[in-house]
Amino acid sequence: MSPCLQPMLAALLLAAAPAPAPDAAPAPFRSLAELDAAMVLVERGGDVEAFWARVKAMGTMPLIFGDTAVFLHRTAAAPVEWRGDFTDWEKGEGYRIGQTDVWTFRRTFHPEARLDYKIVEGGGSWITDPLNPARQAGGFGANSELRMPGWIFPSRVVRKAGVAAGDFGPPELIESRRLGYGVTVRTWVARRPEGAAPRLPILYVTDGSDYWSEEMGGLTATLDNLEAEGRLPPMVVVFVDAWDERHRVNRRVEEFQPNLPDRSRPVEACPFCDFLVEELIPRVEARYPIDGERRGILGTSYGGFHAALMGLRHPDRFRMVGIQSPAIHRQTWFIPALSRAARLPRRVAIDVGLYEAWAIPGARALRDAFSAKGAAVRYQEVPDGHSWGHWRATVGPMLEFLYGER
Repeated sequence: MSPCLQPMLAALLLAAAPAPAPDAAPAPFRSLAELDAAMVLVERGGDVEAFWARVKAMGTMPLIFGDTAVFLHRTAAAPVEWRGDFTDWEKGEGYRIGQTDVWTFRRTFHPEARLDYKIVEGGGSWITDPLNPARQAGGFGANSELRMPGWIFPSRVVRKAGVAAGDFGPPELIESRRLGYGVTVRTWVARRPEGAAPRLPILYVTDGSDYWSEEMGGLTATLDNLEAEGRLPPMVVVFVDAWDERHRVNRRVEEFQPNLPDRSRPVEACPFCDFLVEELIPRVEARYPIDGERRGILGTSYGGFHAALMGLRHPDRFRMVGIQSPAIHRQTWFIPALSRAARLPRRVAIDVGLYEAWAIPGARALRDAFSAKGAAVRYQEVPDGHSWGHWRATVGPMLEFLYGER
């Protein structure tokens, strides 16, 4: 018997439960205790088909009762695990119900949690949950989503009716002498209403193609909505892509974390940083009237560290810094360097997921270091994981803090 079942309670409930009428439609489970009772019955040799019909009658997966989510899956493969943000995508858990082909896993979650997961069959086959229609695109394809009852869909990632789209230019390949390869860039420019400021704020976004993807970052729709609502000023946003199409390689690790202690370069080295400042900024900003005091940078994970690094290296160029789920845990030199800096950006926004245990210490250390140097800091821990479902929901409020002041 799996440790998650409650046999004594289940037996009592079974004894008291009325028998279903012949040919009655499968009845959804009304409580966790009722589900447990049915699982005990199946484990003891009860009707698996009748149990599974009741599971499917719930119309969703996982089955959620209060703060407890119960995952169920049926397959001939063994073993079955659930891996996701709640297991840090490492080895998961799964229990077979008796000698059946039904597997289960359960855990309690924050009432507003939203997390990515997959089912792993037979030790190597990763699939989305066939009973869960909710999906979130990610860097390795679609994942299934756990959505707890208190989670609210971030409506601003979908362009609202009547909201005009900004001018989102086509991809442009910039040949970099500093890097020795081409970098793809796309530029979004808000539609400027009459009376707008003569000089525009600007934001540089790394992992550009992920942030502009409607299925992942959804940032262009968010920008259009916030600008239309008056929550952001008209601005220019430059999406810098880490994907090198010519060589079919993603360069985000070497670009965003070039100065790890175990590499040959000194920690001060950052060719990609130099590309941004020496080559990209002059090229882009020659086209638009830019307010240099409202220039910012945004990144997530490795890119979150890189955004903080740009704030350290070039605080006069990047006055606003947006940091999502920063991967600084290997950059042991960085927090001491921030503490010694003579000047840092004036506004910093940081967020991290409660289900990113590895990232929380670094995010808090960044918060404290920037705050101690006098920066205005917005810090948030959200019931989410290392996922675009997290970052697309929090980027709007982050940008409002960085750019929304008048």
